[in-house]
Amino acid sequence: MINIYLCDDEPQVVSKYKYLIKRYALSRSLDINIETFERGEELLFHLEDHVSTPDIIFMDIFMDELNGIETSKRIRELGINAFIIFLTTTSDFVFEAFDVRSFNYLVKQDTDEARFREVLGNVINQVEKHAPDFFDCSFGSESRRIPFKNITHFEIYRRVMRVHYNNDEYFDFYETMDNLAEQLEEKAFVRVHRSFLVNLRHIVLFKNQLIRLSSGVELPLGKAYQVQVKESFNEFVSNDWSE
Repeated sequence: MINIYLCDDEPQVVSKYKYLIKRYALSRSLDINIETFERGEELLFHLEDHVSTPDIIFMDIFMDELNGIETSKRIRELGINAFIIFLTTTSDFVFEAFDVRSFNYLVKQDTDEARFREVLGNVINQVEKHAPDFFDCSFGSESRRIPFKNITHFEIYRRVMRVHYNNDEYFDFYETMDNLAEQLEEKAFVRVHRSFLVNLRHIVLFKNQLIRLSSGVELPLGKAYQVQVKESFNEFVSNDWSE
């Protein structure tokens, strides 16, 4: 899933680019989600609860009250690394756009579909290039994109899957443990119990029938998983050391 945000105070512009994005996604069989916002303040309010959500943000520069440049500066201050593409009526603000690490800009009246597809294709290629480093999950209208390195473990909690990350944060979503274990086998995750899947990077201690993680959490080590867990851990440590 690629999450694309459109922020522009002109409804006809939003409709135009939303249509072009959907046409491009269909041509490449891409799974996308588009969110639209009329003002920079509205976008920032949304991002306070969805910091890791956007992959690409199309940002109008000339908006009432908070303009696109200022909105983008605040987005970067929130620690959001989404690719930003500015929509503008003039190239006068190009250098300011680069100050907020923008990916590109489009002059509205001079951009035909071919140019738009070129820019969108390039930024999507960059999103897909970085995607393997993140775990995507969603529950209802909320979603998370979490770096694998920050995830300590997954657990079955009250019939839903819970991902634990950044030591004290978590997010619930629907998935089976069997499917998740298979999906993340190549990402250095190992099943340690029927209810727990652990990131090998965060194992700091084996203690009897327990595993201690870098977050201080201790999890049970099921008898059926002991041999596989220790073999996977030894292999991971050996490979990490050799690199």
